[in-house]
Amino acid sequence: MRQDDIEKVYANLAKFQLPVRLFHVECWKKYCEECTVLEPIFDLQR
Repeated sequence: MRQDDIEKVYANLAKFQLPVRLFHVECWKKYCEECTVLEPIFDLQR
């Protein structure tokens, strides 16, 4: 997903309750202690 506002990304993702989405959320909680948003090295658009 391409978005300038990370809070908006999280709000949009919270709307989806698909099984695959819920599986990924559980994996993130299980294996990721913290999240650091990094600046992109370059921005490639098609």
